[in-house]
This record gives sequence, structure tokens and C-alpha cells, in this order.
Amino acid sequence: LLTGGLGGRSAKLPPSLSNKNCVLNVNNWDAMCFRYAVVAWVLDRNHPTNPQRPTAYYSNTTGGRPPKGFVPKCTDVGIDFRMLSYPVHTQDLEPFEETNDLGVYVFMWKESTLKDKGFAMQIRRPAQVFHRDVVLLLHQNHYMFAKNFNAFIKLEPFGHRNNTRTCHRCMYSLQDELHLNKHLLKGLCLNDHDECIEPPKTSEV
Repeated sequence: LLTGGLGGRSAKLPPSLSNKNCVLNVNNWDAMCFRYAVVAWVLDRNHPTNPQRPTAYYSNTTGGRPPKGFVPKCTDVGIDFRMLSYPVHTQDLEPFEETNDLGVYVFMWKESTLKDKGFAMQIRRPAQVFHRDVVLLLHQNHYMFAKNFNAFIKLEPFGHRNNTRTCHRCMYSLQDELHLNKHLLKGLCLNDHDECIEPPKTSEV
């Protein structure tokens, strides 16, 4: 754990982040943004209609305006949220990770002194590597799913143009997608030594 944070209601993204089109910002008005963000991650490949609306993640709505007194039921995606209380604090995520074998990596967005420019910073990572990972942004106390991590972490607006890939676990930079996948498969990213870093072969230099 690097620092703490508390999830709550919807937040407006700064242009430096919204222009990247790399996070899914669910416009909820309750304190369930962590759950929406995780469910959005699970359902991302299904391309839900209007994914920015919380109703996209309800199992008991017809898509129209909910009636008065409507009590939403979130779609069951095989994730156990029962141990959580809302709003969710990053310091309370370990039981959730262990129950679901799911590592939660949380980032913040920091604005630069340059106009309409900013960058992502990792503020929370698990104590160990799990079978699955979800990358979330915590901005203005609101959790969002980082749907395109490469675009999210890229510093191209600052003049850093390259084709490297960054590991969302340890933030180590690798030369391409193939090397990133090999790196992740090792599962050694969070160790306190350099086992996960392998020097390139002569043919790769």
C-alpha cells in the first residue's frame, strides 16, 4: 500500500485525462463507484450500451428511467463484494483481493504545470501478485476503470514518443507487448529484488 483513498460519487475529468479516452467514468450518484468500476472491467469485452451510466450494470432495469423508489441490483459478474463497506477505502481492499484472487492497482491523476497536461501515478498496489488484475483510477474520491492502460500511462504529451509498454504492477518499462506479457507471466513484479527484470539478449539490443 502506497497511500490511502476513499471512493465516492462521480467526478469530472480534466481535459488532460479526458482527451486520452482511456478511463471509463461511470456517472453514479451513490457511493458504489468501486463496484461499478470493477463490474465495468469484467464486462468491458461485452461492450455494454452506455457504459458511463450506472444502469448499464443493473440486472433489474429495462433501460428507461428508473421508477420512484427503484432499488438497483448490480449484475452478478462472479465477483464477491460482500466484505466491503461503501464508500470503499483503499486500505480495506486486501480481503476483497484474497477472496476474489484479484489484485487491485490504484492510480491517481496529477495535473502538470503545463496547460492541459497531466500524468498518472500509482498510489496503491497489492502485497502480492494475484491471478487477475484490475487497474483503477481514483480521482476526486471517485473510482474509475482504466480501460486502456497504455494510453493512460503514456507521457507522449510531454514529448516522450516511443513504443514501450509499462507494467501496471511494478511500473517497469519494457520494449514491446511481447516482452510485457512475458514479464507479467513471471509473476515476480512485486518482489523486493530484480528477479522480474531480465536483461535483453544480444539479438534484441
